[in-house]
Amino acid sequence: MIAHQLDSIGVASCGYLSPVCDPFQEVEETYRLSEKIVGEFIKRNLPIEFITKCKVPKQVIELMAGHPHCFGQFSFVTGREALRKRLMRGGATIDELFASMEQAARQGLPVVMRIDPIIPYLSDGREELLELVKRSMDCGATHIVASVLDVPLKIVKEVFAKFRRFGVGFVYDLTRLYSEVIDGYLHARIDYRKRVFDYLRNLCDREGITFALCMEYELIDGRPVGLNREFMSSTNCEGVNVPIYRRVGERFVPAASCSGACLVCTNPECGIEDLAMGLGKGKMDFTLADYRKWTRLLEAGDDRAKSGKSTEIQGALESQGQGC
Repeated sequence: MIAHQLDSIGVASCGYLSPVCDPFQEVEETYRLSEKIVGEFIKRNLPIEFITKCKVPKQVIELMAGHPHCFGQFSFVTGREALRKRLMRGGATIDELFASMEQAARQGLPVVMRIDPIIPYLSDGREELLELVKRSMDCGATHIVASVLDVPLKIVKEVFAKFRRFGVGFVYDLTRLYSEVIDGYLHARIDYRKRVFDYLRNLCDREGITFALCMEYELIDGRPVGLNREFMSSTNCEGVNVPIYRRVGERFVPAASCSGACLVCTNPECGIEDLAMGLGKGKMDFTLADYRKWTRLLEAGDDRAKSGKSTEIQGALESQGQGC
């Protein structure tokens, strides 16, 4: 299925395993589906990333480490193992997760550490956050991503009920703190979130690594506005710039001199203006249909898709294709 989808498009961005379901749960040991998906991307010279709270199989790291634009994200909810066990089922221990991160970094795979989510009054202590950042750097991380817990409005009661194990007073404090509704989610007050993010941004600046937020917003005139404009020190959320890829023969190559910094891009050399967030009219969510649409436009020579750069792009593609 993945192979068929990849072969149906002529333009692609970085693959993503997986924002919905951890790709390296125990079932991976039996079926090795995530490893096979990674293999299909690498076979076509396409980059892919993962996000996980589990140990990453050695074979997956070796596959991805050989590609210049693959990277891995390791997600932590706390730096305390006893608390981690109370908060989540399954996953690797904190020591195992850091060991997996270090193994990936030693193989040459860029690694990102996520503190995601930070739970107010439970895992937001400055000493704990400091220790997580420093230990991740010791294990090879060069970028930190953070977010504070948000809760879908439909399940607020259920989520807060589960927190009763930490005490009635804790739940009472959360109920007072969580008062902002943005796009169907209940968020902690903006002043609290900004204090946490300000501390982390300053910490990362001091330690010499980059920082960004994940899906964090504030309401301005009733409209959600991303907080990364205030706190991000990298050129994209994930801290690793990955260019858009275009097909040359049976394989893909980077589109011209594209750096992959879509959030600040105002000159889309990939030929796809929808990706150029710096123009103020790009969009964040993309589907397979979008990539097929761009493939058709680019193959047909549509001037809107090529943005007047067809000669430059084609020359760069042919040059890079010879070295694949």
